[in-house]
Amino acid sequence: MKRLALACAAAVCAASCAFSDDDGEKKEIKPLEWVNLVPAKRIGGRMVSSGYLRGKVVMVDCRDYSKTSSIDALKELQDIWEAYKSKPFVLVGSHRGGDVETVKRRMEELKITFPVYHEAALAADEPGNGWKGEFAYIIGITGRSLFYDTNLRRARATIGSAIISSRIHAKPGNYAHYLRWELAVLPGQALNTFADFKAAYPRESLVFSEEASALEKNEDVVKLAKLEKICRQARDYDPELRKGSKPLTAERLELVIDHYSYLKTNADERVSQEAKNCLADLKWLQATLPRE
Repeated sequence: MKRLALACAAAVCAASCAFSDDDGEKKEIKPLEWVNLVPAKRIGGRMVSSGYLRGKVVMVDCRDYSKTSSIDALKELQDIWEAYKSKPFVLVGSHRGGDVETVKRRMEELKITFPVYHEAALAADEPGNGWKGEFAYIIGITGRSLFYDTNLRRARATIGSAIISSRIHAKPGNYAHYLRWELAVLPGQALNTFADFKAAYPRESLVFSEEASALEKNEDVVKLAKLEKICRQARDYDPELRKGSKPLTAERLELVIDHYSYLKTNADERVSQEAKNCLADLKWLQATLPRE
């Protein structure tokens, strides 16, 4: 198959503001919306939405899953999903063909659990520009196109790098880049990021002290920051590494979900959406855990 060139950068996340990249170039942050992520288009796997994909590395695999030739790809994609599903990552299968019933049966037979939708795509500027063949693309947490190719092994390597770069900020410029974005979109996570930034770079963090102080005075944002920490700990939970400690159970997660559910109706759309995302992750994890 003819190799596909890397697509141009996609539009960025869900706020309208400018930030300075490490190279000093000013770029505009624009809304990032997805199409066909609706119940009527869902073929299998967990439900997702444009709001849920905020703040996550998103891989979209585009192919006709009804074809026999897609079986090996589905297996490899499931391996990728299993490897990264506990991280801030979502794999979305975009079925670009007909015969949806065959796809549903195949997903059941192969035990495919990642979300698959009929023709899910970016609402604008999707990498590929209408290409009808098989391809995959990866969007970083700020909405930039990081990968566009047909090679799933290369995609796996890109996912790992994108997840690491979204949480490990090696220098002040990187911290500032992500913190500006999180302040506009994920206030709870921004409060956690600021604490890390301040601990690592006390002087450089002063530029954000006013914004962080405003967040710290907002009780709901402080609660949201705690929910983000709980959510990350739950996603990373490994019972083999926690032997001897109190196990994470469905009942314990249910208490957490009930305690923080009120945040979903917060008047600040950023707070309510971030809370919905965290709680959706916890509910999904809850279904995989044993009951006491």
